Amino acid sequence: MTVLFQAGVLPPTRKEMVDFMNCPYCGTPKFRTSRLRLTDLPRLALLQFPVRCRLCRERFHVGLSLALHLIQAQKVREGEEAAIRREKYKAEDKTPKSAL
Repeated sequence: MTVLFQAGVLPPTRKEMVDFMNCPYCGTPKFRTSRLRLTDLPRLALLQFPVRCRLCRERFHVGLSLALHLIQAQKVREGEEAAIRREKYKAEDKTPKSAL
């Protein structure tokens, strides 16, 4: 399937789109969305969204469809991290505290 995508026969799936895109600075496929700046307006008009590499922290622009996928993945990741924090604090509350 990936070979057909690269040949231009089939449109890419979301997974292929994320696997296909790497950081131009360090080569890792791990990104997060970056905050919008006033200087990003011309790029947004071209449907390019700012992202930041999770490894080298460099900022660059990707297509809007990939950015929307990253936003959705970021929300899922934040929900998972919040659940882990809640479980951690519940475990701490159950441990008996020693009297001073």
